[in-house]
Amino acid sequence: MNKDQVKGEAKDLAGKVQEEAGKLTGSKEQQAKGLGKQIEGKIQKGVGDLKETISEEFGMNKDQVKGEAKDLAGKIQEEAGKLVGSKEQQAKGLEKQIEGKIQKGVGDLKETVKKG
Repeated sequence: MNKDQVKGEAKDLAGKVQEEAGKLTGSKEQQAKGLGKQIEGKIQKGVGDLKETISEEFGMNKDQVKGEAKDLAGKIQEEAGKLVGSKEQQAKGLEKQIEGKIQKGVGDLKETVKKG
């Protein structure tokens, strides 16, 4: 298991606890925050799963894998933000996509230099 898979699982679990605490106290805000944390955790775990698969299957370097994963996570986060009506999550998703594209570009450059 990689770091993103572990952190994602932990964040998902923390979100479930926060959601339940919100239900017990009647706090809709805490319930919503808990759900948001669960979504973030599932996305992060998915990123970890993707990193592992890409690295094993395609032999990509670390920056290429992380860049692709970050780009995909950003797309998912942007769409999740649209679904729940959160401009903040949409913006964070777009930011992650840009970071991912840059990191993948660094990995591509490393591969080009390595082959050249």
